Formats: sequence, structure tokens, C-alpha cells
Amino acid sequence: MSIEDKAHCRGCHRLLNGHPYYTGKPAYIPETGARALSHHFGGWVCSSTCERRVFEQMKAENVWSSDCARMVAAAYDRHEANRVR
Repeated sequence: MSIEDKAHCRGCHRLLNGHPYYTGKPAYIPETGARALSHHFGGWVCSSTCERRVFEQMKAENVWSSDCARMVAAAYDRHEANRVR
């Protein structure tokens, strides 16, 4: 069974309890039992640090053009500002 068939953090690849993101069912962080966060661009993340890490990785891999990257960065910052903590 590959990691895509298991719930895992997209940022640090930690295995999570629960279901893979594509199933639409929840995943949980094993140590705390807290529900894993849904990443703004898809997938589970175990913390806001991992969410930011995934965003930075996507930016470094040139997933977007520079104009698009600026718009995505602005949207991400708005998303973070509005997140209920």
C-alpha cells in the first residue's frame, strides 16, 4: 500500500489516522487526536507550519507563473488571516 492510499501530512509526510484526502473523509493527528487541517490547495496537513511549507515548496517548484504566484501568495495570506485558530 503506497502513501497515497493512507492519510498523511502533505508537508512532513507523517502518517495520520483516518482516511486519505481524496476520499473526503477526515484524518486525525495520532498524538493529539485533533482533526488534521485541509491544505488550501488540497491534501491534509498536521499544522500551519506544514501548510506554509507546502505552499513554499509549490512556489519553489514554479508551479505558477510569477504573476499567478503573487496572486496565490496574496490569497494564501488572506486565508491565513481568516483562519479560525
